[in-house]
Formats: sequence, C-alpha cells, structure tokens
Amino acid sequence: MNSAWKSRLDEVVPYLQQLKDAGVPAVFRPLHEMNEEWAWWGGRSGPVGSAKLYQITRDYLAGTKGMTNLVWAWNVQDNPAGGLAGYYLGNSYVDVDVDTLDAWYKTFPSAAEYQTM
Repeated sequence: MNSAWKSRLDEVVPYLQQLKDAGVPAVFRPLHEMNEEWAWWGGRSGPVGSAKLYQITRDYLAGTKGMTNLVWAWNVQDNPAGGLAGYYLGNSYVDVDVDTLDAWYKTFPSAAEYQTM
C-alpha cells in the first residue's frame, strides 16, 4: 500500500540520513499548505485526506526509515475556506510537531486563525 509514494520518499532518505549521521537535526515540512488545492496533495479535508498522507509520510520516514533527527512541521495556508479542523493530524502527531501558517495571502493571520493554530 502507498508503494509509489514511499518510493518517492526513499529518494530523499539518503540525504536525510547524511544529516542524521552528522548529528544534524532538520526541520522537515512536507506537504506544505495542505489546505490549498494548488498541489496534488492539498485541499482534501477529513481523516483520509491530506492529513492522512502527512501521517503516512511521518510514520514511514520516522518509523520505518529511522529518521529520528527530523523536527516535523505541519503547514497550512492563511486562506482556510473550509477551516483547518479537517486537516488536523491528531493528538499523537502534534506533540513534537511545529505548526505553521503561511501568511502570504493576507500577509498576516487573523486573530481567529491565530487562535485556531
């Protein structure tokens, strides 16, 4: 399952492994702006949508491939037409993540978006 995606992830593993071997932690922000539809991975709300792909990515790289030097950044864009709740990763994924909001659409987050984040 997900073999095509995991094969693509395998292409970055040697570079991430070099960082790990050198003792370098790295912030990794896959699937950025996942609440937007401009990218193939984005705009899919709900438990089997964009957040699920992020979970698969993290489980595979951190768990299966042992990339424990990564600090995971979850990212959404500042134009949440349908809100952000449908992109929430789940409690077991947010304990060590960095949550980010790309604020280029409005140049700053609203108070409501800030509170949501």
